[in-house]
Amino acid sequence: MILLNLASAAALPDNREGTLLYRHPEYERRWWWREFNRVSYLGGREYYRPTRLTVEFQEPYVVSRNETGQAEDTVGTRTIDNASLLFRHNREKSWEYENRRKRAHYHNFVKTTVNALVSHATKKAANREGPEELKAFWDGVDYRRQHKIDNWMTSGLRWAQVTGIVWACVDVDSDGEHDGKPYVYWVSPLDVFDWALDDDGELLWLKQFEYTDARRESWRDKVEPKYRVRIWHRDHVETWETDRNGQHEQRVGEKAHGAGRVPFEPLYSSRDEDMPFPEGVPLVGDLCKAANSVFNYTSLLNDILYKGTFSWLAIPDPNIDTIQVGTNTAFGYNPLTGGKPEYVSPDPEQPRVLMEAVAASLEQARAAVGIGRGRSEGSMEQASADALELESEDKRSILADIAREGEDFERRLAALVLGYKTGVAKVEGVHVQYPREFDMRTFKAEVDEVLSLRKVGLSPEIDLQLRQDLTRRKFAGLPPEQMEALLASLKVVEPPMPLDSDEERGQGVAKDPNRPDNDGQANQPP
Repeated sequence: MILLNLASAAALPDNREGTLLYRHPEYERRWWWREFNRVSYLGGREYYRPTRLTVEFQEPYVVSRNETGQAEDTVGTRTIDNASLLFRHNREKSWEYENRRKRAHYHNFVKTTVNALVSHATKKAANREGPEELKAFWDGVDYRRQHKIDNWMTSGLRWAQVTGIVWACVDVDSDGEHDGKPYVYWVSPLDVFDWALDDDGELLWLKQFEYTDARRESWRDKVEPKYRVRIWHRDHVETWETDRNGQHEQRVGEKAHGAGRVPFEPLYSSRDEDMPFPEGVPLVGDLCKAANSVFNYTSLLNDILYKGTFSWLAIPDPNIDTIQVGTNTAFGYNPLTGGKPEYVSPDPEQPRVLMEAVAASLEQARAAVGIGRGRSEGSMEQASADALELESEDKRSILADIAREGEDFERRLAALVLGYKTGVAKVEGVHVQYPREFDMRTFKAEVDEVLSLRKVGLSPEIDLQLRQDLTRRKFAGLPPEQMEALLASLKVVEPPMPLDSDEERGQGVAKDPNRPDNDGQANQPP
């Protein structure tokens, strides 16, 4: 489970220093893009009518008037916020835009792409070795012990590709309602408002935002939002609440924890090493922009098709203004002076240009996730072998990055869980290894190479080393203990005895000194 409270909250008050709802400047700089990626992944209502996401546009306006109150020629620009991810055209009337927005359809290939990549990277369960306490935690990581580590990690890895980073908070039930052992839950970076680091780059404290509704004693009571903030320190956590205006702050709880540090661990898509505070680069950042371009292009294409289906009706009467006649929009013209328009429907060239733009955006999206090296979808040409090999390498690289980040995070999480009561991280005896997906064509080529080298007449020791190298590649996901046992099972194989006759060489039969030869006589030593 991942907590995504901020997206469902009403508009937060201004970012005032010293208040409970103050947000770090780095948080403010990244908020829009993270929310944009989030709604792009979710799709549906959040995409068509975002709760808090707006797009800034510029429009001209008159900035001054003369003494009589009439507008002068001086103009400027002002910023307007569009509460939609569908862009309004400069010459589009508000009612036209609203109708187009209602017809728009979002093709959510962001979610399917992310889910496919993560599912492929975690197709096989990771190999985990550790003490019994850690094994029990892996068997049920959440508060109610219902989710195993594999399913829980799949959820976190998906969100990490979307927002660049997702946080895991490790806590302990101190009330005694459950088993009193550490459990973990995901926290969105959208809910990590503020933080502070020490000289070593470690967290001094972290502010976690939670949104909930105030308790309603009666069904007549209206819904009132309640803003709750948890401030995590190295030895305790404070719980505060405030109203919708960020006022009337009150401390409602405090409890100690035994982590010895702020119990938050980050899971990255790909870590941004230039940032002192943990930060990640989302895998689908550019993919979300491409999806938004397709969303806008297809909406314009849809509008042209609508207008092309129900064409304009030209009536030879100059007194007729724009009216509605059935399914046609009509206008009048003077037949005596001419002026009849040549085209009364949208130019068919316009849909073609838009379809080409959509195709180009889709190709860019495919390339962003490692599947753009081969032929394009509309091409009849076969992709070259080199292009397919590069595409395969791109996909292996992306999947390897996902697996590597998962491994690194799980090791850090295991150390935090094991050291929760003692305050000292433990890493001894912990092994986490995600399996790697290998290109079977490359592996087959390596096998063929080994078989070819064996024919050269290499020593048994070199032959053993070649077979051990192949075993390490094939079973790279095994824990060290199992790998060592597997390698130890390989034995030195003596080369076959030389063949005598041409017939024996053709049949691949080695000479046996006790077998009769072609004369029916036993072979005798010279």
